[in-house]
Amino acid sequence: MTHSRTTPDDLRAQGWVYCSEAARLTGLAVQTLYRWIEAGLVPGERVGGYRLCIHWDKLLKHIGKATCKARFITPELDPESWAKQGEDPKERERIEAD
Repeated sequence: MTHSRTTPDDLRAQGWVYCSEAARLTGLAVQTLYRWIEAGLVPGERVGGYRLCIHWDKLLKHIGKATCKARFITPELDPESWAKQGEDPKERERIEAD
């Protein structure tokens, strides 16, 4: 991964996301993600010398399908789909029907 001038869109295209975003989307603490990366449970990369990124697909695999389903976490690295994550699917269907 190119480390110096990488934009969030470039990262997403390669399957990476900032740990802060991953924490918000999964409901996990950022420190938990840092510990998992340090322990080698999921891959992580430093971007720009200070921002830590995590590989989204590998994170979801580590979390497990049941947890992802229970938390409404989707595998897409699309910011528009992220806005809907964590919502009740029935509420989402009601809103989309209006």
